[in-house]
Amino acid sequence: MVLQHTLHHKPGRCELRLARLTGFDSAGREIAEFAEATHSGRVSLLPEMDGLLFIPADTEELPCGALVEFHPF
Repeated sequence: MVLQHTLHHKPGRCELRLARLTGFDSAGREIAEFAEATHSGRVSLLPEMDGLLFIPADTEELPCGALVEFHPF
């Protein structure tokens, strides 16, 4: 899975972000779109999403096109 745009993250803890699949890049990898921020109470978007992106604790920024771990629903 690759990111549709740059992801910013405050280092220090792992995070799961809601993500939606938006298509494929030129190499045939799936592209993930995600919410800029995730809060524990923000569940209204769940029906529209395809899964979760796993962001490691030491990550501060992942550039557009970076490979990420994706957990589908």
